[in-house]
Amino acid sequence: MYLQRDRLAFLNILLSTVMSRHILWSTVLILAKADGQTAAQQRSPSIGAVNQCLASVVTALDVIGNPRSEGDISVDKFTPQQQRTYEELQELADVLRTETSGTEKKKSSVVNVVEDLMAYRRCIVEGGESAPPRVDATPAMAPFTPAHCSERPEKTSGVYTIYPSGAAVQVYCDQTTDGGGWTVFLRRQKQEPQLNFSRTFKEYEEGFGSPSGEYWLGLENLHLLTTTKTHEMLAVIVRGVNRTSSRYLDFKVEGGKNYTLRVGGYDNVSSSAGDPLTNHDGMQFSTIDRDRFPGAVSCSEKYGGGGWWYHFCYDANPTGVYGGDKPAEVTGGKFLAWNVVNQTQVTQLALMVRPKD
Repeated sequence: MYLQRDRLAFLNILLSTVMSRHILWSTVLILAKADGQTAAQQRSPSIGAVNQCLASVVTALDVIGNPRSEGDISVDKFTPQQQRTYEELQELADVLRTETSGTEKKKSSVVNVVEDLMAYRRCIVEGGESAPPRVDATPAMAPFTPAHCSERPEKTSGVYTIYPSGAAVQVYCDQTTDGGGWTVFLRRQKQEPQLNFSRTFKEYEEGFGSPSGEYWLGLENLHLLTTTKTHEMLAVIVRGVNRTSSRYLDFKVEGGKNYTLRVGGYDNVSSSAGDPLTNHDGMQFSTIDRDRFPGAVSCSEKYGGGGWWYHFCYDANPTGVYGGDKPAEVTGGKFLAWNVVNQTQVTQLALMVRPKD
């Protein structure tokens, strides 16, 4: 029979160390419900507070793990229930230590661990009548690996991380145009210095530039993005103060060595910039060092050195040289263009894709 004085000693040692007034109050703030609370009570738990909890748990384990003089408690005097609680508390401390070594993203995991500590406290106070929680060595929070911008929760456009193939990729997400969720794969704008789009096939395959400015996502990433689901594609074009767009309801880049373009379903109702892309359907991707259009002239070499699905040679040349504020009659065929019917110089352009519902 477990001695009453031993139980009291156990409670005094563990509860006074683990759940000191300051730590208990921090834990209460963490676990409090939102109803009827002040703004201070509703704040997110801080890593500092959780670290204090961890330090207290470790101290408690050190104290009760060392044999004490007669009248105090030691591990060899635990009942089976309390021995199990002690061992799982050690494991819980390890989990807590692991979770606090990360970043703010792991806060919810830390909160779950602190909730388990509260359950242990109830178990000990009630003399083992309440079973302690089962410790799960698996992290409480599964990794967040969105494959598309449409799977990210942010409502503000900006640079975010997606995982089209399991590996992290930085992209620009347009979260405001037509409901958001667009992954931008080509971005052109005026900047210093301008990004050079005269690149090799390998560079176009892997991607280049910075998503915070001008950039090309990469053919392989674009293939991975558009083959798992049916995607729509949107081109947003700015000419001075005028903003127009072209929308396609079916867009896909095939894999393999050629990255053939499959595009269709031009949306004539919602589009205002014309249809310069349907003519490029079925074309293989060409660059200045790898021409895949069976013509006498290298379209890339003739029209600015960019990479594109050229076809006699283009109706759209979004990877052409940035013309900036130059007059249209000066910029000519080698410069950035969308829809050759409209010769007004393009000052900004974004091509983006989104999974269809």
